[in-house]
Amino acid sequence: VFLALMGAALGFVLAVLATTALSRIQLPISFPIAFDFTPDWRVLAFTIALSVLTGIVFGLAPAIRSAKTDLISCLKDQGSGLGGVRLFGLRNALVVVQVSLSLVLLIGSGLFVRSLQNATSIDLGMKTDNLIMLAFDPKLNHYTPERTGQFLSQLRERVSAMPGVKSVSFVDSIPLSIGGVNFDFDATDGRSGKRTANADTYRVGRDYFQTLGLPIVRGRAFQPRDGTGVAIVNERLANQLFPKQDAIGQTIHERKDAYQIIAIARNSKSRTLGEEPANCVYLSLEAAPDQVMSFFGISILVKTGTNAGQYARAIKGQIQTMDPNMAVTGTETMQEHVDKALLLPKICATLLGVCGLVGLALAAIGLYGVLSYVVRARTREIGIRMALGANRNGVVGMIARQGLALAATGVTVGLAIAWAVTRFAATFLYGIDAHDAITFVGVPAVLLGVALVAILGPARRASRVEPMSALRYE
Repeated sequence: VFLALMGAALGFVLAVLATTALSRIQLPISFPIAFDFTPDWRVLAFTIALSVLTGIVFGLAPAIRSAKTDLISCLKDQGSGLGGVRLFGLRNALVVVQVSLSLVLLIGSGLFVRSLQNATSIDLGMKTDNLIMLAFDPKLNHYTPERTGQFLSQLRERVSAMPGVKSVSFVDSIPLSIGGVNFDFDATDGRSGKRTANADTYRVGRDYFQTLGLPIVRGRAFQPRDGTGVAIVNERLANQLFPKQDAIGQTIHERKDAYQIIAIARNSKSRTLGEEPANCVYLSLEAAPDQVMSFFGISILVKTGTNAGQYARAIKGQIQTMDPNMAVTGTETMQEHVDKALLLPKICATLLGVCGLVGLALAAIGLYGVLSYVVRARTREIGIRMALGANRNGVVGMIARQGLALAATGVTVGLAIAWAVTRFAATFLYGIDAHDAITFVGVPAVLLGVALVAILGPARRASRVEPMSALRYE
């Protein structure tokens, strides 16, 4: 119980440090959310109770075994014979479990780490450099649609006049923000009848595609004269609704509303980094600012020629000059936003990595402890072997083979579990398969290497046993 409580105390300190780091997490949305993962008294009480229970349960097995010692066998110096075999089997089983579970965690961590490496080279379909975004919501200040339109127009003029600004636009929901709105759009043609497709729907301002670096493949961007009846679709939606046809000039319907397609934009990431290309429809924000349905209001996008972050204060100042009561709820560069979009795989890689390393350390300690016990229990046997001519290398090999057999068994079991489990993480991996060969070969190799280091200590100790001392060993 004492040892369990000491381990719990160390674990609780590490948990406090870990949860402090987790509290700094920022989601890829337009306003900050504070997370508080600080352990409280209930967590502490649970930890103490679990530690006491662990100490009692795992302390009873050797305690009961010690109370059932066969005095006759001990007096005949046979205490390490048949009576120790059964418990030694339990020790082996525990080591195998430690090795297999640590391998599963390390493989999971390895997959996410390799996925993060690939994520940096993912084609987003847009350009993230020198782009800053600030979110605000005119509805909170009870703006009418007309006043909102005037506010956006004046803000565009003010920010566009700032030195170093290349282009300005607006959007209701920033791409890669996880959430958003989507609707079913219908299309009808004389050849194949009615088609329906669900699409992520964005309300965007003029120059949105230029500002975001999202190319228009064919057609034109939104113009000031455009009303509410026009739309721009991406390549995927155009091919789905109008296969083998020119989508430009065609009409799509969303319930009672009809939109004429004026352009086709390139496919790009919409909600998450790991998704396959999604259907997207872009509608004019300035033509109907009252139709903005984003929970985060409207974001102004500003493309600059240099470091965009240094423009944040000036842009915010322009907003507050126009309306001191207009709250700016989020300010970040597009690159910072993309980095936040990697939140889930980063957390998974970190947590699985930490747990895997802890498990690896426990497995190494378990192997070391079991083999040290084996060397002590077989001291007389080793002495006899060496007295009969066994050399030191042979003794080292004998102990090492026993340890590596345990490690290999754990690795085999762990690989089977990992192969079955990691397929559920496939949707969170970027550019690699859930059964990535490099990870499934490299991680077991590292684990076996660590196991070998843990094994060598007891093996070398066994090779230094003096035959005469071993024969007198009690």
